[in-house]
Amino acid sequence: MCKRHVSLIVTFTLIGFANASYAQDKEKAYALEIEPYVKFLKQSHLSPTEYIISLFDKHDIVIVCERHHAEASQYELFFQIISNQKFIEGVGRVFTEIGTRSMNGYLNDFMLAKSLSDQEVDAKCLYIYRNFCSHGLWEKSAFYYFIKELYYLNTKLQDENKISLEFTDNPLDWNTMTPEKWEEIVANRDRAMADYICSRMQEASPEKKKALVIMNFRHAFNDAPYFGGKKGDDVGRYLFVAFPGRVANVLIHDLVRDSRTNRMYPIQEGKWDATFKVLGNPNVGFNFSTSPFGSDKFDLFPYQKNDLKYKDVFTGFVFYRAINQHSLEWGIPNIIDDQFKPILIRRLQARGLKNAHEVVEMAAKQLNHLTKEKHSELKELQSIIEQWLSSQKPSNN
Repeated sequence: MCKRHVSLIVTFTLIGFANASYAQDKEKAYALEIEPYVKFLKQSHLSPTEYIISLFDKHDIVIVCERHHAEASQYELFFQIISNQKFIEGVGRVFTEIGTRSMNGYLNDFMLAKSLSDQEVDAKCLYIYRNFCSHGLWEKSAFYYFIKELYYLNTKLQDENKISLEFTDNPLDWNTMTPEKWEEIVANRDRAMADYICSRMQEASPEKKKALVIMNFRHAFNDAPYFGGKKGDDVGRYLFVAFPGRVANVLIHDLVRDSRTNRMYPIQEGKWDATFKVLGNPNVGFNFSTSPFGSDKFDLFPYQKNDLKYKDVFTGFVFYRAINQHSLEWGIPNIIDDQFKPILIRRLQARGLKNAHEVVEMAAKQLNHLTKEKHSELKELQSIIEQWLSSQKPSNN
């Protein structure tokens, strides 16, 4: 999971054609609309890891906007960042949206433990995964292996350099759970998560005054009024207000997800993905403010109209892995064994789920092994992107 990936930027020679509706290079044709984007990407850029770490030169907190929780390749990138020596020595701290902070004592003890056997590591990671999620069980695989890799990284570091990992979600006690309490726990999460991060940052020792914050989707937005002209209830907003001038946020290349239609589609109707594809999908990072990408209309949040541009909502952008390289991963070996089944059933019943027995039996069949999937709409997504890689301008633009 922590293999290094070399970013390759292929340089093409543009050949201009008078009165043509497209730009033509040696191998690809593409709509004229993306030529400024191609030209920008041909400039020298930092790798995703170098870019995100560089933001800590001027900021104390860097928020990364996670893709779908199940997408595993992004966690390769997160581990590359965290295991970088500059991050270890200059930052060393990670907060995540995933996970109740009630587990942080156990998590911290695990992260600092020495000489554990592989079997003990597996057992402790399994215990964390079974107990840190307000849904009853977290079924996405990537974070499990991320936690395990962080533990093994820490075993190689001096005590003063060990990475600190903290969950930020609301406190959780399944022994006293009721449907009403559960509703309270999952409501108003953002303000509570932000307050926790703020308090922990204020308590931090001088050498731990910087942190990477991993948040999904809108939780990573800044304080721009993206919600129909209003500001959102988001961790990012509260952190930007609490630490003015000290916070940056970065969008990891993603898809627009519309739960109303249960549909996903590329940002900017495929224009961005097509631009990267022209140049061989280079893994790079850059500020939105100095790029043509930043001046595009902010279309990541499809639920409310706004007049914002991407540079109004995010500090920067990272392209890491094209969508056909995304891997949605589910399940952990033996996560729902016979001993855990009744525990999970009680948790789902405490949430108010009436068919908890059936749900758990079905989940056990599906989640006791690792499953890897591509985006189900991959052909449709690639078709949208390919519209920009021809001599014709997309008909809907």
